[in-house]
Amino acid sequence: MLATIKKVIWKMFFVFELWNNIPDDYSEKELKKLLKILRLDLAKENDMKAFMIFSNKSLRGIIKIRPKTKLELLRVRWFSQKKVDKYGNRILTIINK
Repeated sequence: MLATIKKVIWKMFFVFELWNNIPDDYSEKELKKLLKILRLDLAKENDMKAFMIFSNKSLRGIIKIRPKTKLELLRVRWFSQKKVDKYGNRILTIINK
């Protein structure tokens, strides 16, 4: 029951974020391309697969939410504190240019 409530709250929050999202300088296509390039670079630097840096679902979440801070980046689904600490600055640099 608690898990269901959490899912409903998260979905409500996500829809609210989408509804109130003001377009930034990058279009969704441009931002997606830049984030994919970053993900590939991070994967090569860390000798990992790109999906282990962040998944396509996380990528879509970043594009929709367009976080401005590390705290906001934590709201992206499947982004842990560890990932935010490790990759957050570079992701936010692209988003906030």
